[in-house]
Amino acid sequence: MVISPALRLNGGGGGGVKWIRRMQETAALVGGILALIQPNLFDNGVQALKKLYESGHIVHGSTEELRSILEMWTSPFTALSVISNRITPPHRDCKSGRTWMDILVALGNYEEGYAQFPSLGIQVDYQPGTVLGVTSRVVPHAAECFGDRACIAFYMRENVWNKLAMGETTWYNIQDLLDQGRQEEENNVYI
Repeated sequence: MVISPALRLNGGGGGGVKWIRRMQETAALVGGILALIQPNLFDNGVQALKKLYESGHIVHGSTEELRSILEMWTSPFTALSVISNRITPPHRDCKSGRTWMDILVALGNYEEGYAQFPSLGIQVDYQPGTVLGVTSRVVPHAAECFGDRACIAFYMRENVWNKLAMGETTWYNIQDLLDQGRQEEENNVYI
């Protein structure tokens, strides 16, 4: 594993680091959404980043540089991609886990955007400000928006997960939600 060249503190020009700093609040909000829709993935994502921080030697490059970046990183996700002004045909994303939710954030200045999930027969409005959670390795998805558009895709990289020996994160289902509610009632903890 290596630090992304855009994030390198020495020689990276600092553009990626500036962007991370500007995105801290948004990334934390997206993490909060993940905590609601797949809490076990959120918890494991936070643990993976802590483990990466503690064992920075597994990443080629400076351990201190990695730690400096992780101290700014407010998302439980291990990766993100920015898609700009592009229609995305139906596809699956192969870098994420099969049971993991990715979060897509639509940005820009456009109207009449939509996201499609062909295998499910679903099409939804996908206007600027829309946030979608999708198991993008399993569910084919597409987006079409006309105008100035960007999408930030937050996801976990399975290869990072495996390198850190994080184990499996499973689907979050209604029984998990009921169990969590029961535990919170017993502990008088409410969200």
